[in-house]
Amino acid sequence: MSTVTLLGIDIGKNTFHLHDQDARGNQFLRKKLNRSQLLSHLAHLAQLSNCKIAMESCGGSQWRARRIEGLSHRVQLIAVQDVRIYVTGNKNDFVDAEAICEAASRLKTRSVPVKTVEQQILSTEHKLRKPWVDHRTGIINQVHGFLLEFGIIFPIGYAALKQAPALMEKGVHSASASTENRRQAFVYWCRSYDDPEHNGASQIDQRIAAGLHRIETVGKSSFGRKTLSQPEYGPKYGLGFFQKKKKTKKP
Repeated sequence: MSTVTLLGIDIGKNTFHLHDQDARGNQFLRKKLNRSQLLSHLAHLAQLSNCKIAMESCGGSQWRARRIEGLSHRVQLIAVQDVRIYVTGNKNDFVDAEAICEAASRLKTRSVPVKTVEQQILSTEHKLRKPWVDHRTGIINQVHGFLLEFGIIFPIGYAALKQAPALMEKGVHSASASTENRRQAFVYWCRSYDDPEHNGASQIDQRIAAGLHRIETVGKSSFGRKTLSQPEYGPKYGLGFFQKKKKTKKP
């Protein structure tokens, strides 16, 4: 009797389409399950035989992969672009599940690592911190461009943003009262970039520092401490590598 050795799952919002194959690559069965039926079906399948379960790496796939690995199945997450090339015929959910099986059966197909809960939290912290870093960089570039039009060279580095009002007062000289009022307004506008009450650069720095502190706190694991002990790594880059590194399985 044939047994399932490879199972491809096309992930949907509320339904999941399964395509099973035996050891020879022949279709074993196709099935459509809802969210509440999927894990119970895979738990029943684990009682018969452990197989490799392949899915596309998309929203919710990391959590689902961890749950499936808890049922003693082997999980392979595949990038969407690596599955798309194996889609044949008219596209539908079962065809996508079959394409996932085809991609998983190829030895050269690259897999997306399944993250632990700790790695997932660390990845989230990095992604939450990045928009604030981008926002601060945008402020620096904007002020740099404005001051450059007045012949003022803005120093390198985000710490020099606090010098913008002083540079503006020193470098721009008014020719009339109306121009002086506009200059003072522009100086005040530059100061507002560093105003904590108006979501200025100093508040952004505090948010970035708080995010870095959370990243360091989450990374206080055995692997995280080992990574931070290396001289070429720091908390931002070393722990960023840690959240992408594939977890090691016990022999």
